[in-house]
Amino acid sequence: MRFKVPQNVEREDRIIAFITLRQFIILVIGGGITYSLYINMSKVYYWEVWSIPVFLIGGLTLAIAFLSIKDLNFFDLILLLIERILIPRRRIWTGGADVFYIDSKFIKKEESKIKEKGTDRKVETKNQLDKITDILDGGFGNIELEKNKNEQN
Repeated sequence: MRFKVPQNVEREDRIIAFITLRQFIILVIGGGITYSLYINMSKVYYWEVWSIPVFLIGGLTLAIAFLSIKDLNFFDLILLLIERILIPRRRIWTGGADVFYIDSKFIKKEESKIKEKGTDRKVETKNQLDKITDILDGGFGNIELEKNKNEQN
């Protein structure tokens, strides 16, 4: 017996033509706020005054409901931008008991210090990495062979 398996479970269902339930709720809330602003402000102020907040809130409502940039809706995009501003760009990695701060300015300073001293740390680390890979690839027997080679030289 064969059953139908839904294919697009990530896609929201359309309620009215091309509007989803989420978009409809956003439009109803934003339209209500915009309409109440219009009713209350149009009795007291000229159209130059009340049109600014009404059009701003109406445009923001339309952007939140319909605008999507790179498969992110406008609301999620705004939340990600706020998160980007509030969370620092410095990443902290803790390995064991040591704490390492990784910052692009710090890395550039360290590289400039190394160049000023004239030491070549890349060669040293490459030699250490070669030793570690030899240990991992061949076991501890390679270390004794290397010691014997160094003693013969």
